[in-house]
Amino acid sequence: MKGNRIGRENTLKAIYQVLEAADFKSDGVKTAELAKHRQGTLADTLGDVRRIARYNLVDFDEMRDLTRLTNEGWRQARVIVRNHRLWELYLATRANYQLDHVHD
Repeated sequence: MKGNRIGRENTLKAIYQVLEAADFKSDGVKTAELAKHRQGTLADTLGDVRRIARYNLVDFDEMRDLTRLTNEGWRQARVIVRNHRLWELYLATRANYQLDHVHD
């Protein structure tokens, strides 16, 4: 995981985005779904999930292979996603970056 804090934030953001893409119909994410979204390996993704579980940001149910955001994980994920989207909006509307140059 790149840089401790950055890695945690990227993992939280990815979990949120997977849940959002499914219209929040599930409260958890399978490791394979998360790995696919992040374009990473199952092993790396599983390691990342286990690491952020130590910070009480997610609950990882190994038997069901399901990662759920804790209340604090939800709070942090929402802040991260919101800030990311605000920066993208700023870059596209105020800094005049072309939309295809702004990270999705």
